[in-house]
Amino acid sequence: MAVRQRGTKFLADFMVAGIRYREMFTSPAEAQAWEFQARAYLALGKPVEKREFNPTVAAGGLDALRGLFNHVVRVHWSGAKSVADQKRNAQRFVDFVGGKVPPKSAFSAEKLGDFLAELKASGCSNGTINRYLSNVSKMARVALKADKLDKMPDIPWQKEGPGRTIAFTKDEVAAIIRLAQRWGYQREADMFQFLIDTGCRLGEAEKVRWSDFSEGFRSVTFARDITKTASDRTVPLFPTSVAALERCRAATGDLDRPFQDVKGARLRKAWYRIKEHLKLADETTIHTLRHTRCTWFALEGWDFWRIQKWMGHSSLSTTRRYTNLVSNDLDVMVAGTPMVGGTGGGGRPMPMFHAQPAHSEGAPPPVPADAVKRDLQAQITKAEQRVALLRVSYGALSKEQLVGSCVALTLKGEGLLGTLPDALGPGEAAQM
Repeated sequence: MAVRQRGTKFLADFMVAGIRYREMFTSPAEAQAWEFQARAYLALGKPVEKREFNPTVAAGGLDALRGLFNHVVRVHWSGAKSVADQKRNAQRFVDFVGGKVPPKSAFSAEKLGDFLAELKASGCSNGTINRYLSNVSKMARVALKADKLDKMPDIPWQKEGPGRTIAFTKDEVAAIIRLAQRWGYQREADMFQFLIDTGCRLGEAEKVRWSDFSEGFRSVTFARDITKTASDRTVPLFPTSVAALERCRAATGDLDRPFQDVKGARLRKAWYRIKEHLKLADETTIHTLRHTRCTWFALEGWDFWRIQKWMGHSSLSTTRRYTNLVSNDLDVMVAGTPMVGGTGGGGRPMPMFHAQPAHSEGAPPPVPADAVKRDLQAQITKAEQRVALLRVSYGALSKEQLVGSCVALTLKGEGLLGTLPDALGPGEAAQM
């Protein structure tokens, strides 16, 4: 029996005398029964009974690019949060190639190359081009599974750079909010304040409900139905956001959401006016406020795991990609105080280790060996907590090498490296 599963459906597919017969069913039993019946009809010289039109397999559904597009939108993208973007991107490809063109011609190397040239000519960045191609690739995969293509086409993916590396300074953010207030955009100013404090996405700020806030506005929970990653995220609120939300409560009355009355057109108008007046970089957008919050946390010395949890990134690599440094933030390295670990909110870099200074005349006597050992063990424990972070950048080193390098280099700088053999014993010291 030629019954194959296609997603959640089952395809009956066979050939007789060079003619192909196939239909889609909800169960393998239905598919097998239809094939038995169809073969019996053919043996008796009767026409095969056609089921109701099924765009997944019927020739009229996927034999042309327009039908393929409609099927993918209805079956594969329906209900997705980004369906509007996916549909728009795929629609551009269909309009460029032609809706009546069969998939084999539409996904040819020539047509894909022409579409790529069209996107580049219109000024699309490589990242934007790849988003278009991603939706084109989805249509091609569906066509391949429906036997409308012999093989998957070679999609001309473009090499992407590191993305935006722009973040606002604290003075720039203060100027943005102050100017919005001065020009009568108080509701928009409160929204900007909420965005920079929480680092949330604009769509999350627009959809967050009053019921998502804890008593006294101590924290906010961005529910999974409004987040990009479909998972809940709770973050505490800065006093500036608390003040902004209190103004929102007074302004919105019985509305369900704090920013429900902030209209998108007015928000964009306020942003572009402020951006032009302050001469902000061309590539900056409202989303740059989220990028800025992530960058500020990194510059204050918070570890990437806390930043990832706060920002709601699905992977640590995303957090690292959205974290930027500016040139003068490397100055702390000359001072010998690496920006690692928490800062207690004050923005002051915290040293990774706290070793005792070397003994000199007039200074306190050396610390006993057992005390040094305990202190070193505590430092090693802290170092082990940093190993995963370090391995992101230096994956070639083993765990032991990383811990040993951290401790040895730190102790060398503090003059304690010579006490290691007495404090740890020959075997333990050799492992360092």
